[in-house]
Amino acid sequence: MRTRRVAIFPAVGQTSAALGLLLVAFAGGPVGGLLGPWGLLVMLAVVAVFQGSAMPVAQITMQSQAPPVMLGAASASVQLSRLVGSAMA
Repeated sequence: MRTRRVAIFPAVGQTSAALGLLLVAFAGGPVGGLLGPWGLLVMLAVVAVFQGSAMPVAQITMQSQAPPVMLGAASASVQLSRLVGSAMA
């Protein structure tokens, strides 16, 4: 069933990714010791999973709002914003 309520995925994903990055930033303390040598890898994998959950939703939302003759331009604008964002980061 389609609900058209897709905003929950990016909201939860980005929030979880931000919290995961904070955990990575402060992992030198007791958290890093608890997770052992694989701790950083596990934390970054969790961040990647949650960060990646927002990307397809943004693409699909953009394409669903664009008229059929502008689908290529809509997809290109999403890709351009991702490239510019990654270049700045």
